[in-house]
Amino acid sequence: MGAKERVACRLFAVRVPDEVAKLRRCKMIQEAQRKGRKIALKSLKVASFSVLYCNIPAEMLTMKEAFVLMRTRWQIELIFKLWKNHGCIDEWRSEKPWRRICEVYAKLVAMIIQHWILLSSCWQDPDRSLFKAVKTIKRHAISLASAFASFNEQRLIEVLETIQRCLSLGCRINKRKTKPHNYQLLLDINDIP
Repeated sequence: MGAKERVACRLFAVRVPDEVAKLRRCKMIQEAQRKGRKIALKSLKVASFSVLYCNIPAEMLTMKEAFVLMRTRWQIELIFKLWKNHGCIDEWRSEKPWRRICEVYAKLVAMIIQHWILLSSCWQDPDRSLFKAVKTIKRHAISLASAFASFNEQRLIEVLETIQRCLSLGCRINKRKTKPHNYQLLLDINDIP
């Protein structure tokens, strides 16, 4: 592959169920109509497959692993979605440019603190829902802000330990048999109990 520099790679293609292919085609047609373009017949045919290109050698990555990793990439997108939806980092109330910048920076600092709490509390548990965890952290936001503002290290530690206990006891993703979650697929690859 590659227009200027050619890179050797492997091609993975897996046929998807008919209902998935139909849904993909409908989305492609709607998007083309919205943009005022025509769809190539070839594109509609390819919608019947999940296609992946990869330059990792076969002895290092199986096809099953490659598709699970492809799904894992979506998890990174979900973190940004989490920041936008729950942190509202793409919204502001003021029309004044400097106030907007302050608001965006304040929200980014809050997202970093939130992410730090997630990393230190429940990140290592693959069956934790980040969306549920963020809601839990939000419920403790006033206590957390108050502890930060008090400059009392012991109080801050107590609030963080409370949040950590809540995150370790709850915020689980329910297992699914028909459409397994990404963490289930990752654990299945390694056969980790």
